[in-house]
Amino acid sequence: MTPLRLLACVTPVLTALLVVPAAAQACGSQDLRQPLLPLSDAGWYLPVDNADFEDGDDDWKLSRASLVRGNEPWKVLGSRHTMALRLNAGGTALSDQVCVTVDHTHSRFFARALTATGSLRVDVLWDNEGRDQQATVLTLSAAQFKAWAPSPIAPMAPAVKSLYEDEEDELVALKFTAVSGTWEIDDVLVDPYRRR
Repeated sequence: MTPLRLLACVTPVLTALLVVPAAAQACGSQDLRQPLLPLSDAGWYLPVDNADFEDGDDDWKLSRASLVRGNEPWKVLGSRHTMALRLNAGGTALSDQVCVTVDHTHSRFFARALTATGSLRVDVLWDNEGRDQQATVLTLSAAQFKAWAPSPIAPMAPAVKSLYEDEEDELVALKFTAVSGTWEIDDVLVDPYRRR
């Protein structure tokens, strides 16, 4: 193989190696973990600030919500953790902002319904050129969450789709709303890498 042909073959690989870390590093250093391995999810996740509610209500804006004793049974963020967040009907919990890039594809968390009926809505909030934006990314039904369970994937796409044009990072927050019924949530995570 000629040196020119070798260079032509190697250049795309080197370019990919340089581009992917740049996107991943746009938000700076992040505490990535694989907390859902016991649940057959090998994704790397970033816990939002105070994701496990062990630091009280720090980093959360709460309405009709309170900290309670208890934890999701897998204790994915800490074997000694003892707290969760309860949302009464109409209650909301808004996380602190977390930095995301186009590689942050979704969020997951743990939830359980304490009432036979009800729904829990998850919204992603972000700023788009000075305008507050909000999009519903997931709605849970009490019928499927009678006991603690990991949420399905809550896609972050509504917030990050604008990043494809700007190629920069974005600050987003997650808002949980007990539309009806009483709910508990715990261990709120953002997946910082696109699944391959």
